Amino acid sequence: MGITNRFVYLLSGGIIFLILALFLNNSFTVFIIYNLICAALLIIDYFITIDDKLITIKRSGINKLSIYEKETIVINVYNKSNYKLYLELKDEIPDFYFQIENKIMKGIVKPRERKNFQYFLVPTKHGEIGRASCRERVWI
Repeated sequence: MGITNRFVYLLSGGIIFLILALFLNNSFTVFIIYNLICAALLIIDYFITIDDKLITIKRSGINKLSIYEKETIVINVYNKSNYKLYLELKDEIPDFYFQIENKIMKGIVKPRERKNFQYFLVPTKHGEIGRASCRERVWI
């Protein structure tokens, strides 16, 4: 678990605070306060960021699809945490082999709940889906 985008945005928002300190005579005090705020935000961000072990995502279905027929692909999500999660899922499928509907799936998964997300796919060439990856964006 590293530094998240949320922390970087909060940190860069403090630049305005530091620029304001240039116009004040006690810029050292403002600098110390800014560093304390950043340290507190880093600690808070660490504790509210979901660990990868607390969410399980699997794609289920068949790997061999019929060409030019609309197929349903299901992604199973299991939230093992104690938080309600707001998810944005995107399955990484090559666009030049498939026509994809509902490429980005959004939803809410309650604590200790399993939920299925689905999208539709039309293969335009012969072959298999293979081991495509699924990207997720999770926030509380």
